[in-house]
Amino acid sequence: LLELIGTTARLELREVLQEIRPGSPEYRDTEVTTGEDTSGEVVFPAADVAEGQDPPLFRLGKVLMTGEAITQASAVFNDPTTVTDPTQQGWIVDFRLDATGGTRFAEITRQLRGKQMAIVLDRRVESAPNVNQAITGGRGIITLGDGLAPEAEQEAKDLALVLRVGALPVEL
Repeated sequence: LLELIGTTARLELREVLQEIRPGSPEYRDTEVTTGEDTSGEVVFPAADVAEGQDPPLFRLGKVLMTGEAITQASAVFNDPTTVTDPTQQGWIVDFRLDATGGTRFAEITRQLRGKQMAIVLDRRVESAPNVNQAITGGRGIITLGDGLAPEAEQEAKDLALVLRVGALPVEL
């Protein structure tokens, strides 16, 4: 658990301004943000990378929201034989927000429609899903691309854990 979440459990939602892939000319010249002031534009690495590989870097906008508004997050398996929307088949992450967070999240997702939103935990990009539509009502889902892939279950469980732990305003 501590390996997954690090030591401070600070969850942030930020707009993805640019994804910088290893091997690109820009990658060599891009520095990861260090220091205490991370309120503005930053560069953070992806969290989940195979050993020995360089992580993609993400240039991110300012913090749009933190994890305090998340009240619940869980990994859910949607049986492909009963789900009508093919993008929601297999493993997904279902999450809920408090009333204030739900209103703010709706505003953010309206602004980011068609763009990526980074889920950042302790300066690492855990996930950067595309925002397909405004998410209203204080509840949302994160689809995992191929929710039926063998690794999808663990990915969904890890992301749900990140969202739950990131809602804790404490040092671990």
